[in-house]
Amino acid sequence: TVLKRGFGYTGYTWSAASIFNRDKRTIKKIEGFENRIAKMSLSNNHGALITDDGELYTWGDNSYGQLGHKLEDESKPKSVASPTLVSYFNEHNVKPKDVVLGPNHTIVLDDKGRVFTWGRGIQSNIRGSSLLLASAMALGHPKSKNISTPKPIVKLKNTPIEQVATGIYFAIALDKQGELYVWGRGEFGVLGFENKEEKEPVVNTFFSDLLKNNPELKIVKVDSCSDFSSVLLSDGSLMSFGNNDQGNMGLGVTQAVDVCDAIQIPQVMRFEGDKSLKIVDMDLG
Repeated sequence: TVLKRGFGYTGYTWSAASIFNRDKRTIKKIEGFENRIAKMSLSNNHGALITDDGELYTWGDNSYGQLGHKLEDESKPKSVASPTLVSYFNEHNVKPKDVVLGPNHTIVLDDKGRVFTWGRGIQSNIRGSSLLLASAMALGHPKSKNISTPKPIVKLKNTPIEQVATGIYFAIALDKQGELYVWGRGEFGVLGFENKEEKEPVVNTFFSDLLKNNPELKIVKVDSCSDFSSVLLSDGSLMSFGNNDQGNMGLGVTQAVDVCDAIQIPQVMRFEGDKSLKIVDMDLG
């Protein structure tokens, strides 16, 4: 839920990149938002925050329109040095509840369970490249194109969403009924099934079958990063899928050094020690 004014937080950022902070490595307060921040999110290239009264502000690189600001010239998007209001939501009486960022796109979940996305929607602007490169990205819209204004995902119009997460070229969403949706490029099994791309959200049938066969189970939390995801279940187990080249899933290495270690079907992560260990939270980076 969106926090009431006066019960928010104060944010601080630091970075070696001037796009976030001109004084390199200096921890600086985000001015003008003292005790007003309900949620913050940062990607490699841009940042976003939601205030306690449900306004969205973004800043950073805007090469693909990922900041969501109105552009006078679509061909010349400009970077923004400080948090700037994304007016679309105020104009349409929408209250952002959560925001997650990929390197070049933004995804917002509002207080009614609707999902809005914008930013990079195509792999390359070079003519004919779509014949060689995957066309599905993380926006979840049927047409592949860059979008500089927030746009609701039509496929999820009648499906209230509870959680969203995203990686470089894909995203996942958990609805209020516990169903998991995935979309985007399918390399490395990032969608939790074969290397197949999906422009619009589709149900991940692995988790649908798992929950159907185990009625006592439910999905507690989902998270994604880069090109892999993890799903926390109510029994305290953690399942992961996607690219495991760096051992990031704790599953060991199952392929040769020169072969991508893709986990296409979600696998349970194994933890040494107490077999009764129950996971209560996780975060990916």
